[in-house]
Amino acid sequence: MLGRGPFGIPPALWVLWVAYVLTVSGRVGNQDVEVTLAMSRAMVEGRVEFPEKMAGSVRGHDGIRTSPYGVGHSLYLVPYLEAGRVAAKVVPKLPLAMWEEFVVSFSNVPVIAGLMAYLVAAWRRMGATEARVAVGVGLFGLCSMVWPYSKLPFSDSLLALAVFGAWFHWTRGSGGRDALLGGLWLGAALVSRRQADSVVPVLVLLATVDAWRRGSSWRIGWLVAGMVPAVVLRLAFNWARFGGMFLEKHPGMAGVEEVVRSDPAVRFWEVLFSSSYGFVPYNLVPLAVLVAGFAGLWRHRRNDAVVAMAMLAGGIGFLSLMRFGSGVSFGSRYLLYTVGFLGLAWPWVPWPQPGWARWIWAPVVAGSLWLMAGGAALDPVPVMYRVKAVEPPLRQWKGFYGEWGRVLSLKAKADLSVLERNTIWQHDAFRRPDFWWCHLAARFGRGSLAHGTGDQPPVPAETAR
Repeated sequence: MLGRGPFGIPPALWVLWVAYVLTVSGRVGNQDVEVTLAMSRAMVEGRVEFPEKMAGSVRGHDGIRTSPYGVGHSLYLVPYLEAGRVAAKVVPKLPLAMWEEFVVSFSNVPVIAGLMAYLVAAWRRMGATEARVAVGVGLFGLCSMVWPYSKLPFSDSLLALAVFGAWFHWTRGSGGRDALLGGLWLGAALVSRRQADSVVPVLVLLATVDAWRRGSSWRIGWLVAGMVPAVVLRLAFNWARFGGMFLEKHPGMAGVEEVVRSDPAVRFWEVLFSSSYGFVPYNLVPLAVLVAGFAGLWRHRRNDAVVAMAMLAGGIGFLSLMRFGSGVSFGSRYLLYTVGFLGLAWPWVPWPQPGWARWIWAPVVAGSLWLMAGGAALDPVPVMYRVKAVEPPLRQWKGFYGEWGRVLSLKAKADLSVLERNTIWQHDAFRRPDFWWCHLAARFGRGSLAHGTGDQPPVPAETAR
């Protein structure tokens, strides 16, 4: 697991990528991606219009229904969509829509793989040994939110890769080429997720300060030039959807409990410690690494230390000031983009750890691994209901424990009436570990070739966000 493997990629990273492929669900399973995929289908046909009753859509120009989400994610899914259509021709016994969703469900594996590859490159640039890199791959690849989001095809992973890649290229050299690449990555962030509007300006400001301090202000021109194509694409997409370049719409999150709370102090506490999306419980390992290695990072890589803290403070502060709800997802997905930046402190964590420190790290790593394994293996919809049904403290861990017991049981467990009364609880994909090979084995085992989980009650739109 040590040393440089094929193409200079450490063996630990190859093993991690294989693990990501094996833990993909093989289905879409949420409304956000259904809408994004519908836009991919529409764009392949040269339009931006949806069917009239498309859930999660918004009203566009001339009364059409259209997507509220960024064009970047839909464009990214097009090759997966086309690959699914090719597969449907090769194996026509399986329905076209099932093949499309199956292939699209793997779309975040290359994104998270790229994020981890950039993180490894950053560690090596800081002088980390291959042994430290291998351990870091395990810590951040399996004990942080990047593992669950290698299978949950939200646009958050694209944002995480784009902003970290942008900073990596900006800080890698002092020439125009890396500045241009950084700008291209920032542009990718801007077209993939509207949240980038609160993140990209911070990075551009930090890059401007860095360029001014190093006497290379001209590099900002290359950075901005790299962003121009994406900005033009976003404006054109807005015009096509809404008839205005600067007009964008979002269906909102009305009805979600977290949205109606108006006290900023309450929202700040929820952002940090909520059982559903609290940043602290779902990021124990990245935060522990930041705390343990920040002093060394500050001494040796002050710019990286500043950007890590800016991403963390800015993200938490922004979510605390706005009304939002995470919907049905895993943990603090709106802050997934901060994980890579927190990882910059890993090369400066004292190594090897003294005995007393290992006693602190052991429960942190074990608890995080347990939680992330649950996020990778269990669908977030039933987990959400189960977490809400248990009593604090440690609601996350209790909820996942109960859900593991249900999906691994040979009997149908009616242990929580509030869940068993809900029609979505009988959804076929919720009855076993949420891996593509588990679903395929169950489907072929019972001789059914029905599309997706269409033979089960559908997931209501308000819980599939």
